[in-house]
Amino acid sequence: MYAPNTHRKMALYERRLHPNSYEDFLSVLEADIEDVIFKMERDSDKYLSSSEDYLTAIVCTMLSMLDYDSVDEQVHKNGAVDLTVRHKKFEWIAEAKLGTTPQKIFEGVLQLVTRYVKRDKDAGILVYYQKALAVNAVNGFISYLNSEKWREASFSKNTSTLETLELCFSSPVFENTTDYSFEVKFIKPDGAEIRVKFFAANFHYAPIDKSGREANYIDQAKAKNQLLEKYHEWSDAEYCTTHIEDIKQALDKYFTFSTSSS
Repeated sequence: MYAPNTHRKMALYERRLHPNSYEDFLSVLEADIEDVIFKMERDSDKYLSSSEDYLTAIVCTMLSMLDYDSVDEQVHKNGAVDLTVRHKKFEWIAEAKLGTTPQKIFEGVLQLVTRYVKRDKDAGILVYYQKALAVNAVNGFISYLNSEKWREASFSKNTSTLETLELCFSSPVFENTTDYSFEVKFIKPDGAEIRVKFFAANFHYAPIDKSGREANYIDQAKAKNQLLEKYHEWSDAEYCTTHIEDIKQALDKYFTFSTSSS
């Protein structure tokens, strides 16, 4: 007799190998992505300051071991799409971003919705958080979309750009929201609806036990992440001079740890 978990795995394998419909393909794929992220989070100490491209490469490698026809990075589709999964006659694409600021994540949404998707009905966004309070950050991005904070960005000041933004993003519809994922329906520039699923990965790692406190590489990685986040906040604010002191402090912290660990 097979154990119940074995039966579940066999059933999932069969659905993955021979999906009965696009919806079947999509539900299995999204479950696989969540499982991949969950497994990667167990090794957060390895990813606490990794680049967006490196993290996406790991996701791609792990998905490619699950019998999909192809799982690729940087596939051309009106630009270089971060992740493309093809299986049988189905295809699904996703963009990936480090979760430094809501505006940087929104740039990924812009790429996906206004450039890459055409007849796609579904797509995805992978957000890699390397800082504390990831759940708060997920909720903060939902608030960013709901409150139309993108109107404050410099790229929204152009009239034709604003018209596209208003068409696509002024009436988001949220569904199936959890701590680390949610779905939102936008309108594509052609007027059709697109469902985008957001997957958040929590790679924050800051142990406070004795061995963790004494690991210099953790402090250096935290300083690097803080510097990157401050830089993105600075660029989001059009390099406002009021952010210079924050940048200086972040640089001091990063290079202090960098020098002491070398």
